[in-house]
Amino acid sequence: MIKQIQGQGRALQELESKWREFDARLGAFNDKIEDQKKRLREEIDKRAKSLAAELEKMYDRWQEKKPKDRNQLTYEEAMETSEVMKDMKQHWSELEAKIEKLYVDAKHFGKAQPQFQYYDLMKGELNEAQATWSLFDTFKTELEEFRKEEWLTFRKKGYFAFQDFFLKWQETLK
Repeated sequence: MIKQIQGQGRALQELESKWREFDARLGAFNDKIEDQKKRLREEIDKRAKSLAAELEKMYDRWQEKKPKDRNQLTYEEAMETSEVMKDMKQHWSELEAKIEKLYVDAKHFGKAQPQFQYYDLMKGELNEAQATWSLFDTFKTELEEFRKEEWLTFRKKGYFAFQDFFLKWQETLK
């Protein structure tokens, strides 16, 4: 019985040694995790600054290329503006996706949601302009269908279709 107790003492010392080693490794792991969290928080701050700069550039570009009075545009200018709006819409969508991802990351790491001055300034204006110009794109696409028709076949059957087209758009624009 004494031999058994002596053997358990050695096993107990071994267990205690392993426990201390485990506890030290766990502490080192926690330190490493905290260090990574700190770096990720700093990365979120860098991304927020980068996005703010990108938004400022887009805002300046928007102020420069913003559609002017629609009633004074020629067809070519309207087509050019339509292309600019498509490009702006794509860029805006990409920026919004980045901003939403940043908001999620900031919330996940317990940081305050970043504020972007130009985001709020542009959002309403850009969305309104995009809605207007998407209507123009739809009109242009439907008008192109009529343009593809040959005049000789169109004049026999297309008069009422063309009239219906304009009546439909007249109602849409009211």
